Amino acid sequence: MKIGASFAVFVLLLLSAINASAVPQDARSSRAKESETREVGLQANQPWTDTNIEVHAAEIETVSAAGAIQTNSAGGTATPSSSTSDCTIAGPVQVPFVAPELTCWSMLGRIGPAGKVFEVGSNMRFKPDTKGASYVGVNDNFFGDNAGSWRASIAGGRVVPGKRADASKEDSPKEPVAFNISIPLTPEQAWKNADIDLSPGELVTISARGQLRLSAGKADPDGVLNAAMDDVEIPDGLPCESFDYEFGKQTALAPSSTLPCGSLIGRIGEKGVVFEIGRAATFHSTVSGPLYIGINYFDFTHASGMWMVTIIVEGLDRGAQVSQTWAPGQPLGVLTLEAKPAKVLPGESYSLSGLVKDVNGKPVAGATVYLWSSFGGPMSPRSMSPWPATLTTGIDGTFNTTYHAPGMVGWESIQAGVVGAHPPIRADAQVQVSPPRAGCKKEPASNELNLMMTRFDSGTSMVEVHAKDSRHPAKTPFTWIWGDGSTTQGWSPQTHRYDYDGKYHVLEVISHEDDGTSDCAETFVPEMTKFPR
Repeated sequence: MKIGASFAVFVLLLLSAINASAVPQDARSSRAKESETREVGLQANQPWTDTNIEVHAAEIETVSAAGAIQTNSAGGTATPSSSTSDCTIAGPVQVPFVAPELTCWSMLGRIGPAGKVFEVGSNMRFKPDTKGASYVGVNDNFFGDNAGSWRASIAGGRVVPGKRADASKEDSPKEPVAFNISIPLTPEQAWKNADIDLSPGELVTISARGQLRLSAGKADPDGVLNAAMDDVEIPDGLPCESFDYEFGKQTALAPSSTLPCGSLIGRIGEKGVVFEIGRAATFHSTVSGPLYIGINYFDFTHASGMWMVTIIVEGLDRGAQVSQTWAPGQPLGVLTLEAKPAKVLPGESYSLSGLVKDVNGKPVAGATVYLWSSFGGPMSPRSMSPWPATLTTGIDGTFNTTYHAPGMVGWESIQAGVVGAHPPIRADAQVQVSPPRAGCKKEPASNELNLMMTRFDSGTSMVEVHAKDSRHPAKTPFTWIWGDGSTTQGWSPQTHRYDYDGKYHVLEVISHEDDGTSDCAETFVPEMTKFPR
C-alpha cells in the first residue's frame, strides 16, 4: 500500500514536469516580460505623462524615480521626492497646485482618467484597488517654464498593446483635449450644470462678465453692488446673512453662508464643496465629476439679467502645442519681450517680438499686448509716437513689430502687458541708443582732449561746448566741425546755432598741438525740438 502511493506521487510529478515543458516558449517569455522593469520618461513641462502601462487591482506595483527637473525660469530644481511638507511653502498663488495637500514639486500618480491623485515620490510600492491606465506627473501649478525630465522605473502592470513603455517617445501626436466654451447664466435658479465632466488634475479657468438685477440690488460676478437698506450702504462682498435685516431667514437658502452674496460660485459634483469664482478664477480639479456654476443667492422670483461665463479646460494629456483663444480674465504663465538689436544708433530701427503662453505653456492667440516706453529712466516718459501701442498675438502666440529709436543718446526701456490678464503679467526689454562716431578715430580713453556741453537750448536752438586739452596748445585754435555742414575755428568755449531739421548731430573738435601733432574728440548733440508758443 505504501509502495503504490509513492509510485502514484512519482507519476504525478513526472506528468507535471512534462506539461510544464510543453508550454510554448512565447507564452513563457510573455509572462517574463510582464514582470520586467520598464523605464518611463516623465516630462516636466506638462501636468501628466501617460506611462502606456495598465495596472490591475491587487497586483503589487513598484515605482522608483530619479533625476532633477527645472521648476521655474529662475533655475529652481526638484527631485521626485522634493523636500517640502506641502504646497503651503509656495505661499499665496493665483493658480493652485495639482495637489496642494501633497508635497510640492513632487512626483504624483493616478490610475485612470478620473483616478485619485496620490504621491509617488522617489520610491513607492503599492497594490492598486482598481484597474486602469497609469499616469505620472509633477505637482506644480505652472508648467510653461519647466524643463527636463525624471526617469521612472515601473515594475508590474502590462504594456498597453500598440504603445511603447517609454512615454517620452510618442509614435504620433495626441489630439489636444483643451476646450473653450461660453455659457449664458440667467438668475432662474441657484445652480446650472455646465455639461463638463472634470477629472483630477485638469486645469480650469472661468471668467464672467455682465450684470444681474436681484432683490438686494444689482450684482456682477463678484457679488451685490452698492446695496442699501434704510438708506444705509452695505459694503460690496458681504455674505447673504448680512441681508437678514431685510429678508429674514430667507437668506439661509443661499448655497453658501460665507461667500459674497450674489456672486458667481461653482462646485464639482452634486455634493461638491462650494467655492467662489467671481469675475475670474483658475484652479486644478482635485476630484472627478460634473462642473456646476451658480449664483450665491436665495430669491430668483423677480430676478433678471445675464452673466456670460467663459470656461477653459486644459486636459490631463496636453497633446500638441495648439494655441488657445484669448479670453478676458484668463491667467497667463509667460509673456516674453525681446528687442533686436539691443544696441542702435539714434534714429535707427529695431524689432520688438514676444510670446504669450498660458499656465500650461501653450501659446495664446488673440491676446492684446500693450506696449509703452520710457527714455533715460522710468520717470522720463517718451512722448513721441508710436508709444503707447497695442499688438495682437497670432495663432502661435507671438507678436512682433518694428520701431525707431529716438534722435538722442540713452536707454530706451520698453514694457509690455496683456490687456485683461488676471493676475497682471509684465515683461520688459531695453535698447541702448549709442552715439555715432564721426571722423575722430581715437578711443575716448586715449584722448588728451575732452569736451563738455554746458548749454543745450531747444528754444533758441543754441548749444555751448567747452573743450579742454591737457597739453594746453597755444599756437593754433581748435577746429570745430559741428556736423551740420559748418566748420569754425576758435578757442574754448564755442556756441553754435542748429536748424530745427529734426536731426541729431555729432560735433567733432580737433586740437592742434604746438609740436605739430593733433588730437580729436567728439560729442553727441540731440535733435532740436521746437516747442509751440
